[in-house]
Amino acid sequence: MNVREGLRRMQHAGRRITIVSVIALVLMVVLFEAWVYLRDVQHADAVMPFLVHVVFWVVPVAALGIVVGVILWVAGWIMDGFTKSNPS
Repeated sequence: MNVREGLRRMQHAGRRITIVSVIALVLMVVLFEAWVYLRDVQHADAVMPFLVHVVFWVVPVAALGIVVGVILWVAGWIMDGFTKSNPS
């Protein structure tokens, strides 16, 4: 595989990981806010413990995904700059 093609794939993978992680983090914030507003509902006792565990498990995983995705994205972008030929 060509180096430029590998760097392009690296950038795309980092971008996708970052976007999916940000979406998961936003979804968890929305679910947590729903938990805050719905915890006084009568039948919420069965769903809320599960929701709280999911939220507090996914948030660190999403944060780690954001960090890894951004590192891949930026590293691919920087290395792609080094592989371009200098016109002068």
